[in-house]
Amino acid sequence: MLVLTHISRKILAVSAILCVGLLAGCKGDYSGGSAGSTNSPAGGSSEGNEGAASFANAEAFFDARIEPRLAFCRTCHIPGGVADTEEGERFLLSSNSGGDYAHTLAAWETLGRGVESNLLLIETADPDEPHSGGKPWPLGSDAYNDMAALLRCWDEPLNCAFNVVGDVAEQLPLLSQAPRGGNVWANFCAGKPDDAALPVDPRTLVVPGVGEGKAVAFNAYWNNCGNEVPPPSTCGEFREQQDLGFLVGEGQGMVGSTTAFAGGSDSPGMLLPASSYNNLWRVWGLTARPDNFDELAVQRYGSPRTPHRNPYPLPGEDPNETGGGSGQLPLSFTQLREDDGRWTGQIGVKACVLCHDGQLGSEEDGPGLGTVYGGAGSIGDFTVAFYDFMKTGQYEPQNALDR
Repeated sequence: MLVLTHISRKILAVSAILCVGLLAGCKGDYSGGSAGSTNSPAGGSSEGNEGAASFANAEAFFDARIEPRLAFCRTCHIPGGVADTEEGERFLLSSNSGGDYAHTLAAWETLGRGVESNLLLIETADPDEPHSGGKPWPLGSDAYNDMAALLRCWDEPLNCAFNVVGDVAEQLPLLSQAPRGGNVWANFCAGKPDDAALPVDPRTLVVPGVGEGKAVAFNAYWNNCGNEVPPPSTCGEFREQQDLGFLVGEGQGMVGSTTAFAGGSDSPGMLLPASSYNNLWRVWGLTARPDNFDELAVQRYGSPRTPHRNPYPLPGEDPNETGGGSGQLPLSFTQLREDDGRWTGQIGVKACVLCHDGQLGSEEDGPGLGTVYGGAGSIGDFTVAFYDFMKTGQYEPQNALDR
């Protein structure tokens, strides 16, 4: 996933007119000169052009063609934001988008009026001008042409016409307001059908060095751990991979649940018979199996208690006669099952869970507390778990990570 990290407000001050070029508007009623042509230059006459869009005034044009692109700039250009500097304060938006038109007009006047010479265009379009927010309105783009037409209306209100070219694509905030830590495709596919085509993976667009001298740093150095699996192209394919990922990250006691680094292998290996698991107390140096054996396993391996049934058979139990068994495994372990649902009596370590899942307080402490899947500051120790398993004499290490 693409990671953005705030570096310093002082760095941003060097090019503090961040996203200003995304914004402009033109006050007044220009009926009679407000129709735009897809053929005439910005600011030119639209007379005689069929199908040209009409706008009651420049503010209507702003709402239709400029406003959808402003969320990107609002990331930084707000009071208290990283662009709220001595230079950046010449253009600031607010959290209320209803004031964007007035703020933009004031910025245009503060920055010296004009069209191509105004920083509202230069900072976000000219590749030779520094701008930490990038160049979201490249020279010659529809966004640039819309802005230029609007500034001309401001500059020459008696010769105002709007050139309308292409559809307006909403420019998302530089820093998404979506929940952190998720894949961009997960947010994109929410509420969309399975045949919806996925957008480009943003990580593939980042190249080394792109963040140099910028107020944000791009984590460009990443590897796709699933190189052997073709990337999804639709939301349906993405959801299928999500389902498989669920069995890796959770899936305790479920058909298809994976252990250690076996992935979807038909021969996962690294399994311990339940009979040997029940005798781990010998490895711990105890003289008999304690009554609180399951609780001691949670404490020894640093793995949270499982908030749902994660069974294993106690000594003398048939797991297929007792719903998997009467014992309760820690979150980082699972008893595997056959494709038909039958319990195998074989227990494995879910290494991903051991390192990446943890616990924050308890469910009684408040909403969202207790067992947390992902990023909860796990104290799991897979070296101790693997060591104990091997000491039983029934566990064969499969690779260096398991030794």
